[in-house]
Amino acid sequence: MLSTKAKIKLAGISSKVIRTLRALSCKSNHGIFLRKGIKWELDLTDGIDFSIFLQGVFEPETFHTYKKLIQPGFTILDIGANIGAHTIHFSKLTGENGKVIAFEPTDYAFKKLCKNASLNSEFSSNLTLIQALLIDEINDNIPESIPSRWPLSAGDSSNAHPIHLGVFESLTHAKKLRLDDWYLELQKPKVNLIKIDVDGFEIDVLKGAKHLLNEQKPILVMEFAPYVFKERGYSFEILIDLLKTHQYNCSLPNGKSIPLDNSLLQLIPAGGSINVVLK
Repeated sequence: MLSTKAKIKLAGISSKVIRTLRALSCKSNHGIFLRKGIKWELDLTDGIDFSIFLQGVFEPETFHTYKKLIQPGFTILDIGANIGAHTIHFSKLTGENGKVIAFEPTDYAFKKLCKNASLNSEFSSNLTLIQALLIDEINDNIPESIPSRWPLSAGDSSNAHPIHLGVFESLTHAKKLRLDDWYLELQKPKVNLIKIDVDGFEIDVLKGAKHLLNEQKPILVMEFAPYVFKERGYSFEILIDLLKTHQYNCSLPNGKSIPLDNSLLQLIPAGGSINVVLK
């Protein structure tokens, strides 16, 4: 398995080839594209956008995993929604009787999330979009910016994370929110599945969702990237212990059960991540 940095570099090479070919055909590298029945506003110099353009979906293995799990009428929370790479699929899969609540803190990604939702108005009426950073305590010391885009073009790496190369974007318009506060304010709505991909804030999110996790026991689809926890003063062991407290079991997207302990580290490349399913 490759590190995130290696994946970005390989994607950059592919992106350059395709952008060159499109330039020769006088085609723009930015625009509206249709992929698997969903309209997207994509910039082919961005990693997430390029993945959707090239493969039809972002993180295909994860997509096919939750496609099997989700039923019409589900309520899904997408935490770390970014541009809506999974959010829009959630909206389509849950149907008119479902609900999808997407949380994205950065100004850059939230604007694109809103645009992609509006492009798919024929089925996205079940979407609620919230610009918020989910944390444990409202008074937590949080940064002014976090990574939310992965540029593929040369010379666009200023202000990038040193390991995974994500570029930091501002949280100017984001509110700070505990997930349990949202849950209790809405009088404990049913939650079937939560996707969490927040680059090191996973522990903050889970600590702020104790009531929801204990009472609803939703399926979790999570990214495990151990190296980013140190940046928040945490360790991977803390995440494991927290999930065990809520009695979760772990499996890979292919369905193979794996121990929820430090042996997971053997499956994760240095500077990389894996997606897992927790039930």
